[in-house]
Order: sequence, then structure tokens, then C-alpha cells
Amino acid sequence: MKLKVGDLGFNMVNWDQIEQRVGEVGLELCPPEVGPYLRLAYTGQPKYKGLVIGMKPILIDGNPTVFILDNWSYGLCLN
Repeated sequence: MKLKVGDLGFNMVNWDQIEQRVGEVGLELCPPEVGPYLRLAYTGQPKYKGLVIGMKPILIDGNPTVFILDNWSYGLCLN
């Protein structure tokens, strides 16, 4: 399911608020492996339209990080 922050009733929000609201409306966050699998499957992503995976952040070099699918001028990528 693809949602925007506004679909959860927010305008400006932090990650903790998103995580809480997802549970309140009966949804679950995606497991991290959704990022790489979706990158392989979503080949028709419009250029310059990033897609943030709604997942519990993982730590990379001590920084909380989530996967973002992008389609730049040089092609598809997973950040």
C-alpha cells in the first residue's frame, strides 16, 4: 500500500509520529527487505519521484536510515 504522510493526517511530522499512527490505523511497517525487492520490481518508477520505504530505521554508521527508491537521470537506484 502506498501512502503519503498526509494520508495519515499529518502535514509536518517526525518518524516517531508516523510509526505511532501506522499502528493506530491498523497497519504495519514494511520489513527492511521490501526496499531491495521493490527496487528490482518497480521498474516503471517516474523520474525524480523518490519513494521512501515505511520501515523501522536501521542503523548505518550509527545513523537511523530507511531505504529510498529513486529514479535519477542516470537510472534507478536504492539509497
